[in-house]
Amino acid sequence: MKIDETKSRKFIREVIVGFKALDTELLAHKMVFEAFVRSQYSDADRALEFARTSPQVQKIVRQKYDLHLERLLKQADESLLVDTLLRWFGEWKPTGPVN
Repeated sequence: MKIDETKSRKFIREVIVGFKALDTELLAHKMVFEAFVRSQYSDADRALEFARTSPQVQKIVRQKYDLHLERLLKQADESLLVDTLLRWFGEWKPTGPVN
């Protein structure tokens, strides 16, 4: 089976970008929740947007995903099979703080 390299790269990029977006959202909600517990914010929407774009959240998400994305894109070629990608997702152990 021939794998289209362009489509493989696009798929990998979209999956990792989706993971990053979900992780960013989760970390932002966690930060806002903790802030409300400490009564630091009164406007939840503003606080949540601040948390989403905070350098700390962005740094955590970049550290978790960017190296994996680069590695996967380098490996994405005609011989990349769906089984290889599924095995990587099954074995992937992200580092960083627990969400």
